[in-house]
Amino acid sequence: MPAPGPPNGGGPNLPTDLDLALSDTNSVATGSNVTIQEHEYERYYTPRHGRRFHTFPGSQYFLPADEEESRRLREQHQIFQSLLGGDYYQLLGEMLGTGGNGDIVVLDLGCGPGTWVEEFAEEFQFAEFIGVDLVPMARQQLENAQFECYDISARGIGERNGDVGVVHARCLSFGDFGRLLQDAHSVLTPGGLLISIEIDWRLDHQSEFPHFNMQATQDFLGRVATCAAVANAGVAWDPALIPGWLVDAGFQNVQREVREIPVGPWMGSQPMQELGRLVQTMYIKFVAAMRSALLRLPGADVAQVNDLVAEVMHELESEENDGWSIPVYLVTAYKG
Repeated sequence: MPAPGPPNGGGPNLPTDLDLALSDTNSVATGSNVTIQEHEYERYYTPRHGRRFHTFPGSQYFLPADEEESRRLREQHQIFQSLLGGDYYQLLGEMLGTGGNGDIVVLDLGCGPGTWVEEFAEEFQFAEFIGVDLVPMARQQLENAQFECYDISARGIGERNGDVGVVHARCLSFGDFGRLLQDAHSVLTPGGLLISIEIDWRLDHQSEFPHFNMQATQDFLGRVATCAAVANAGVAWDPALIPGWLVDAGFQNVQREVREIPVGPWMGSQPMQELGRLVQTMYIKFVAAMRSALLRLPGADVAQVNDLVAEVMHELESEENDGWSIPVYLVTAYKG
């Protein structure tokens, strides 16, 4: 039986709520036992402005979904591990303990290439890890890790019956995030843990009057906010609102921590300088990824967008941009 085609073109319509679970390293199996082979993956993507994007209609996700973006996401994971790795292991260790009956489920929303799932599934082999993303970017490497493919911004988390012990949500940042947290609350078992990690891409500076104002970057971020508002149907996105949304969703013991990470190697210690270099590189790649999204805004001019992106790259690579950082929000909460 042939595999279904993508949502827009390339064959019959694919329902936006179709579940795709990776059955091995070379194929994706759907809930109806239809297998999508690796050579058919390309049918789920479309080229645009030199990058590759998903083909799900109406999705709020506007970044590319190609190998270049996968590399950026893996580098982003490395940054989070440098910043939060110990917290991850402590939180998951406290929730998962040393084992049990093997039916503990950990759900990773927006798993991308599956780096987080693979790392922690290897560490906690007695738990079942499930990664969910819009497109089949990940490949199954471990028996206790699998991947599903659907649009959580349109459908929600999916049909689960309160059997999830941990929900991990990282860098999702779409409009109706409050509804997603309500879904997370419904699928978690009593006492279950939600971990939310979000980057606020707006730059902070250590002094009130920076000598290098990063004007092009600030202009770029304004356009990113416009792009996000368009994708999110006008709903504003601010990670500072997550604790309130969690309380509204019924979570308890909500804890928030904000950590500033340097953009560039300007911070004192050697580890923080190395982290700053990673963040600088990742930020530059984020800007490159956002170019295609900005070109989709009404009235966008290709030459102007290209000039702006070039100016932002120059600012980010400049040795004068010391003192700039971006905040990372780590929020945890439990289902009562």
